[in-house]
Amino acid sequence: MDFNTYRELATKASDLHGAGKSAEALKILAELVLSDISDIDKSVMCLNAAIINDQAGEIEQALKWYDRGMAYEQAQAKYFVTMRKAAYLVEKKRFDESLQILQRLLSRPYVPESDKIVIQTNIDLVQKMMKEQEQP
Repeated sequence: MDFNTYRELATKASDLHGAGKSAEALKILAELVLSDISDIDKSVMCLNAAIINDQAGEIEQALKWYDRGMAYEQAQAKYFVTMRKAAYLVEKKRFDESLQILQRLLSRPYVPESDKIVIQTNIDLVQKMMKEQEQP
């Protein structure tokens, strides 16, 4: 797929979602994920689909889209969607799951030391939130 077609479809999906036509937007995003765009672009389309599903209250469907996006980006040694999923799980008060993702990410050999500091800070924050939640 050429860049202009990709951009037009991604913009159309965004416009449809903005107009309240989320099902149509999700259909376009799913088609983009099945196309020949790069894995990184596919991961971003998965992230967009996750966000739309979350806004529709479809949390488990959103998590599936996050997982799909993570698979695409991991093959490219990236972790933007992974970090977004960890943050999403914190928003949903699913601290254990978020912590597991962050700890796995911390052990990946392609994560630069500077990012490991950020990830460790996030781990510390999630652990603090877990302790606060446990207190009556």
